[in-house]
Amino acid sequence: QVPVSFDFTTEAAPVDETAPTTSDVTLALRAGGQATPNGAPTLLTWVTEDNATAAEDLVHQVQRRQSVPRGWSGWGDVGTVTGAESLDRDENPLGRAVQYRVRTTDQAGNLSDWAESNVISISMIDEKAFSAPSWSRVKVGGSLGGHVYRSSTAGAVATLAFTGDGVGVVMPTGSGQGTVELCVDHGTDAQDCSEVNLGALAPAAQRQVVAVFTGLDSGHHTLRVRVVAGTVNLDAALVSTP
Repeated sequence: QVPVSFDFTTEAAPVDETAPTTSDVTLALRAGGQATPNGAPTLLTWVTEDNATAAEDLVHQVQRRQSVPRGWSGWGDVGTVTGAESLDRDENPLGRAVQYRVRTTDQAGNLSDWAESNVISISMIDEKAFSAPSWSRVKVGGSLGGHVYRSSTAGAVATLAFTGDGVGVVMPTGSGQGTVELCVDHGTDAQDCSEVNLGALAPAAQRQVVAVFTGLDSGHHTLRVRVVAGTVNLDAALVSTP
């Protein structure tokens, strides 16, 4: 009888040594947050690809820097994000250039290179800069500058000329607030408009960024605010520049 032998040797599982790739890191104004005298809400997004780890298991490290009188601050940790490829941020100082960067770790511990976002600077423009001949300027506690422009006349228009690549509109929301039409570059081929029912937005609060227009060609633009119905209170605009 011929003896039978068995070979129990198994091949080792292949080792994942391929790092993720992170790209298209984009920073822009965000609607739905609250503006303060010291900061504006933004949305940071990015794209990551990996050969083996599922997207929901990738871990993203986020850092930020900002301009200082002699250049840039050092990079500081913001935190980590697992699974998602976006991050809401409200702590962006007004009047300073801000930049973020992201790198990603997969389940094998491979680390991508840092990918940097675009640079933006956000400025707050209060209601006095708007041309609003049929609106009344009213003192309102909790607004950004202490006053708002108010109108209950359907069709009343306020306009703002600005230079940048994005703009957000700051208004109070909740019960008692009306409906408004917001347009960038109204009457041109590049017109972009949005109608917002301010009374239906939550939370009910002052200084809400009720709409944003981003990705504009960097340059001169016009923001048009038109009362559709009810009472509308115009607090301020946030303008981003590259």
